[in-house]
Amino acid sequence: MSCCVAHRSFTAIVIVIAAVSFVIATSGCERSPVPSPAPTDASAASSTDPANPTVQPLGPSGDSNSPTTQSPAAFAPIRLSYFPLTVEAPRNWQIKSFVNGDVVFLQGPAPSGEEVQIQLSHRGRVTAEQLILRQNATTREAAEHSESVKLAEVRTSGPLTIFDQQSLGKEIVSLTDSRGNALPDTVNYRWTIHVFAPRESDFDDFELNFVGLTADQFKKDSQFLKRVMSSIKTVDEAPAPPPGVERRRN
Repeated sequence: MSCCVAHRSFTAIVIVIAAVSFVIATSGCERSPVPSPAPTDASAASSTDPANPTVQPLGPSGDSNSPTTQSPAAFAPIRLSYFPLTVEAPRNWQIKSFVNGDVVFLQGPAPSGEEVQIQLSHRGRVTAEQLILRQNATTREAAEHSESVKLAEVRTSGPLTIFDQQSLGKEIVSLTDSRGNALPDTVNYRWTIHVFAPRESDFDDFELNFVGLTADQFKKDSQFLKRVMSSIKTVDEAPAPPPGVERRRN
């Protein structure tokens, strides 16, 4: 019996040694790489993926205060110098006067990054009859020069009568980019607005004339500029500025 027990013990020892040898041998073998877990919806959207941007775009000039990124609250009423008028414009627009106040401009940057300059002039007073004659002349000019006249509109805003005239000029304007490289030539864009404000039985004629505006810039900034120019109001009609913003004067 002792021989049987010894034989069984020897067999068990052999089995254990064989098992240990197998584990040691297999532990040195190359293992297949474990695949990375599939990204979740949140991690799949990279900040550089155009379809999932996470960075707020800036204006063309790279300025986060550009009018392209400003909310409507960033526009505030600005008094047009001595005119009894206001417009809603970005807070970084200003009234500038030169030649002892005889030459006055409303100016500031546009979304394209270019500067906008609008000259303000008082063109005297007109009677009600003269106002009608000028309205008819505006309509006739638009019909006779339809290829160049882009807008000849007469509208009202409260007590104001507004003539809005836009046309393509013939002056060739050469442009360059910020690095001095030549850009395709364009032409000047003529945009003049006459605001007739009643005074007694007549009307004061206040003119807003864009200076140095080109067809190229108008194409880029037209919606922005139209927003500003469509907000013309008398001082009494002008809305109160947002809380914490003072109404600006020259």
